[in-house]
Amino acid sequence: MGEGQQIFVGRLGKNPFLAYAKGGVPVCEMSLALDKQIEGKTIWRRIVTWGRLAEVCSVQLKKGNSVFVQGQIVIRNFFNKEGEKKTVEEVVANKIALSFL
Repeated sequence: MGEGQQIFVGRLGKNPFLAYAKGGVPVCEMSLALDKQIEGKTIWRRIVTWGRLAEVCSVQLKKGNSVFVQGQIVIRNFFNKEGEKKTVEEVVANKIALSFL
């Protein structure tokens, strides 16, 4: 595992969403409900994949699938349509596998 890489295990909360960034690069977004809970509350992670992995995830994965995700947590800032600064924490995944547990 590379530097800063972490592993997350959980279930997809909705079907993966595939879009294309500038230059036509595929990007897939997913929401992952982690198997761990804190004080009885579900922990959610936003998962992002790029390129060929994004295309495969959009076709092979669906809501409710149990998956292993390996990636790095990234904090990203942007301005919304109203000009407000927003911060998003997401996991940029480089490996995803179905779990049959």
